Amino acid sequence: SSHAQFIFFFVFTFPFFYRTKYSYFYKILLSIFGIIVAYSRVYLHYHTITQVCIGSLLGNTIFRKKFKKG
Repeated sequence: SSHAQFIFFFVFTFPFFYRTKYSYFYKILLSIFGIIVAYSRVYLHYHTITQVCIGSLLGNTIFRKKFKKG
């Protein structure tokens, strides 16, 4: 699911670049938002659980490959 891929990429990217004293709160809030988006894709029968999980993992992997060092 490209929606899951994008949202989980955003979930990991936003707190990485915008570090504040509220970063922990943002991580939790964005993670909840990501889970809601992923759930809605399955609930509305647009994607299967497998497609959403693969999209989520792909978004996470792209973030790690592009922005993490080492």
